[in-house]
Amino acid sequence: CLADAGSNVVGIDPDAAVVEGFRAGRPPVSEPGLEDLLRGNVERLEFTCDPYALADARCAWVTFDTPVADDDNADVEWVLAHAVEMLAHLRPNTLVIVSSQLPVGSIARLQERCAAARADGGLRFACVPENLRLGRALESFREPDRIVAGVRTREDRDELAQLLAPFSSDVQWMRVESAEKIGR
Repeated sequence: CLADAGSNVVGIDPDAAVVEGFRAGRPPVSEPGLEDLLRGNVERLEFTCDPYALADARCAWVTFDTPVADDDNADVEWVLAHAVEMLAHLRPNTLVIVSSQLPVGSIARLQERCAAARADGGLRFACVPENLRLGRALESFREPDRIVAGVRTREDRDELAQLLAPFSSDVQWMRVESAEKIGR
């Protein structure tokens, strides 16, 4: 949807089969209209397993599906570890938006891990809780009733507002931790 709104998008996934499917216009999930959307935006889309492809990104959006174990507990560590790996090559001060469903405090943990792994300072973090409905994901992304967004600074709010503007002007702004609560 971001590519369809005019942004250049690099999709990164640790699973090479998922990346190859996207490159061929075959997403790993069945969602009405998604294959057509991919084919219609091929000039603004790139898919790779290489996190270095994010080196020049204006922002990064973490959207990993949080794995759930047999005991019905979320595997937060899987998401955090993969996110740290994916974000390793971002320029300092890049805005990272997290939509993965994680417990409150996970974004602060991710921010700490990224800062510890980087010699250049760190990254900025925001939260936009996942608001997708299977079978209507494109519609719910493109035409949401409202968007919930958690930010830490005015700069983060302004940058995120610009990214979200094609989809809604009704953004409910709050702290990152408050947005994490809504995403649960």
